[in-house]
Amino acid sequence: MSGKDLTTGIFKEPVEGPVAIRELGLEGDVQMDRRVHGGPDRAVYAYALEDVSWWESELARELGPGFFGENLTLRGVDVTGSEPGDRW
Repeated sequence: MSGKDLTTGIFKEPVEGPVAIRELGLEGDVQMDRRVHGGPDRAVYAYALEDVSWWESELARELGPGFFGENLTLRGVDVTGSEPGDRW
């Protein structure tokens, strides 16, 4: 790359208990570039556990929840077909 240090908010760790979802994102989460992340139409990034499992099989390694920068890792929910404003 360019040799510059970058700051990112992509790395996520599981948390215990409820987390408030606000208009611009999850409480305690960071979006480094609000032009493309966060905001009322991109406040929460959900990813399917089934897709994580597929990638783990494809790459022959464990990835785990949060690997793709998602705030929610869900099982049995069609996240691929979701649209802003959907409620599960």
